Amino acid sequence: MFILDQKKRLQAAKWLFAALVFASFFYITAENRDPDLGWHLKTGEWILEHRAIQRFDKWSHTMSGYEWIDHEWLLNAWMHWMNARGLWPIVIFFFSLLASLPIIWSVRRAASFLEILFISAVSLEILRFIGVRPQLISFVFFAFLFEVLSNPYFKERFGVFRDFGIPLIFFVWANLHAGFPAGLLLLFLFIVGDLMGKKRRAELTAVAALKHAAVLLASFLATLITPHGFDLYHEIWNVATSSLTAKYIVEWLPAFALLSPAVPFVIALPFIFFFKYFRRYAMPMALAFAAFSALYLKSSRNIFFYAVAAMPVMRQGSALLKEEIARAEARRPAPRGVARLTAFIKIFLVGALIAYWCYALYASPRSQIGRPESALQFLKQEVGRGKPVKLLNAYSWGGYIIAQAPEIKVFIDGRMPHWKDESGNSAMEEYAQLFYSDNNGAKRDILARRGINTILLGAEQDPPKDGWIARLIERLPEERRERIGKSRTLQLLNKALSFPESLVYGETTDLREVLREDGWEIAYEDDVAAVFRCPEYKCAPSPP
Repeated sequence: MFILDQKKRLQAAKWLFAALVFASFFYITAENRDPDLGWHLKTGEWILEHRAIQRFDKWSHTMSGYEWIDHEWLLNAWMHWMNARGLWPIVIFFFSLLASLPIIWSVRRAASFLEILFISAVSLEILRFIGVRPQLISFVFFAFLFEVLSNPYFKERFGVFRDFGIPLIFFVWANLHAGFPAGLLLLFLFIVGDLMGKKRRAELTAVAALKHAAVLLASFLATLITPHGFDLYHEIWNVATSSLTAKYIVEWLPAFALLSPAVPFVIALPFIFFFKYFRRYAMPMALAFAAFSALYLKSSRNIFFYAVAAMPVMRQGSALLKEEIARAEARRPAPRGVARLTAFIKIFLVGALIAYWCYALYASPRSQIGRPESALQFLKQEVGRGKPVKLLNAYSWGGYIIAQAPEIKVFIDGRMPHWKDESGNSAMEEYAQLFYSDNNGAKRDILARRGINTILLGAEQDPPKDGWIARLIERLPEERRERIGKSRTLQLLNKALSFPESLVYGETTDLREVLREDGWEIAYEDDVAAVFRCPEYKCAPSPP
């Protein structure tokens, strides 16, 4: 009876945790102001109005007419349709559910404290990336595909129909979000792992190899059935290989770059099990974990794929560890003090997780950059009076301006970090020079060449420009700070792991100094944003 009650208590705790995950994700999704949401909605509006996919940029003056790929076209159209009918709360619920489902599914299967600990750490990391964001579609599709490939139930229950269904998954996925190459990689790794296992067991046949090849080929061909065809792969390659995206977009930075307390748990726990029980894992699972671990370490936005690949490693590793402990205790019972110490460690870790979870829920909405509503209204009035506005805007506000004032062409928005036209023109490269460079001459040249007469920046502040290593060194006593600060290794590491806060804060003080020196005037200012205007005697009027 006691065992039954214990099982019931465990199930109740798991459901309580699952409810906490969904409630937290719903809260963050409702509060999160994704900088890209504006252009997603405006693109969806254009699609529904014209019954076509937008192929050329219409909202910027730096890359006007650039041919771009809207790989989220179907989702963008749906989001605008829902928003136009006052159904936005349903959209928030939908994306909260997308973020929660793989986590809740893992909680349901969890059978040990270590699994729950890992799931909690993963959830805390995911909190930084969720919102009304199309990439959550790839999270769910990847988790579902992993389940289809790894769970024997699907093969036993559906047989050959499972193989026919996999290309269908990719067809839908490719029309919703461009994260499907992660699914193709997963499918390839499972096929290679399965064939290696069969070869090792002397069970490999030509029929099995051809069947796997046919599924992989059919899945690849299914991803070509989109409005973009093979151009979609070209776009994905451009994003993945863009040095500007990797360097300046925060979520593309390596997993350790942002110094999140949850990252060590997220990485260390499954890695310990993986290396300890490497030979006990099925080859497909081992290959998938190794590949997506590498992708996550390279870019923190791959946390979604890594989490799915790491869950079964944690599950099997925890079970194997339990068996080892049981065998050890059968030979020699552990001292009482060990059980007490274990209980204390568990209580401490649970307390630390709860504290950090509460902090994350409190801090996340407050870390959001405000929207320049009043400043944008001022600019719209300026345009209405016939005054030309050639705008330089903060990166984070590009999407908002597109949605609220499409008549004002932006300098940059979230679509453009990897854009580069045939002449080598790149708005992101110029933006980095303006906001993250010490070359004031280059800044003045870009402003003049682009004919910029209006600049929309965040309210004046003094954001740190150094990387987090330099900021940690600054807190040390002066004597140690001088000695450690001379380390060439630390200097290089600090530079490698630094990211431009200008993309977060929307500005640097250097640009303001240039504007003040050149006589730019503040035409409007509040506690969120400031509008700088170039005096007419300095800047020749530029067409809107």
